[in-house]
Amino acid sequence: MEQVVPYADKRYCVRHIWANFKLQFSGATFKELFWSAARATTLFDFEVAMESIKFLSEEAYEYLAEIPAQHWSRHAFSPFPKSNMLLNNVCETFNAVIKEARDKPILTQMEWLRRYMMRRNHEKWESYQEMEDKVVPYVKKTFERIEPATRHCIV
Repeated sequence: MEQVVPYADKRYCVRHIWANFKLQFSGATFKELFWSAARATTLFDFEVAMESIKFLSEEAYEYLAEIPAQHWSRHAFSPFPKSNMLLNNVCETFNAVIKEARDKPILTQMEWLRRYMMRRNHEKWESYQEMEDKVVPYVKKTFERIEPATRHCIV
């Protein structure tokens, strides 16, 4: 990737880092501190979590310190990509979708993928046509769920 797209922002899937980390350093405390470091939005919060890990285990701290923070901790993410995702769910979902086409020749795979995308786009279009609101159903449900709490907010 570095040779093909040298200036692309690179991030690692934190769930995969955690899966490897917990093989050596298990326990609820390590899990809580690891995810606190990954979700930290400031350098200070990140350092607090990392120092807590260091207090528990110097080896665990060294393991995480070897992975550049800009690849796995929210505080160090570049501001240019407009996402603060820690997990690689898009790739995981894509891999699950194409599972049945993987063992086919490349042209057959491409045709399968083309048809899949056309079918999916058509289904999304049809569901959009049936919408009565200006907001997608998921967002509408979320708003309805939090609306009672907003009645007590003061601007």
